[in-house]
Amino acid sequence: MHIGILCEGVYDIEPLKIIISRVIENIDSDVEIKDFIEYLGGGSIINKIESAFVLFFESKPKCTLAVFLSDVDKDRKKYGEIVKKVEKYFGKKNSSKIVIGCPDPTFEQWFFSEEIAVKKVFNLPGEKPLPFKKDCSKNRFKKIYDEESNPDITKTIKERYYDVAKSLDLKLLCKKNKTYRKFHYSLIKSIKSLS
Repeated sequence: MHIGILCEGVYDIEPLKIIISRVIENIDSDVEIKDFIEYLGGGSIINKIESAFVLFFESKPKCTLAVFLSDVDKDRKKYGEIVKKVEKYFGKKNSSKIVIGCPDPTFEQWFFSEEIAVKKVFNLPGEKPLPFKKDCSKNRFKKIYDEESNPDITKTIKERYYDVAKSLDLKLLCKKNKTYRKFHYSLIKSIKSLS
């Protein structure tokens, strides 16, 4: 199986691949992901959806599944715009091959909703709340990385994203974050419809 991913930035891509792989492994360990075809939006993905269609379904190798991830940044209309544009290029008949995730406000909020993984990766006390609560989730993650990375400052921020994604309790995240839950069950539904 080849999976196309269109997401906003470099920090999202590897954690998203980990999450997708973990969900697929949990529902069907026989499904083999041969490759991820990555496409970074460099910001909003809306203007990249048409070219993603060509990359994922008209180029070789053709993707079995396409995943779109975009922060909604507290703009609830953004999800509808993305769905509308995806349907325009991919068509409703291909809807089982499409999974859309729109974290609110940003991808990092999925990490903070589960929070145990963040505490584990950054070696923070389990009984205390995570620091920098007033910051937006993207800035909050960066601040935790910058100020709370002790004792291991040898890892890059990208590696920390990766480590948190590997440590997430996905069942707990489903319970705590509705945008992740919607993404999670959409991915499961798509995988089951393809097998």
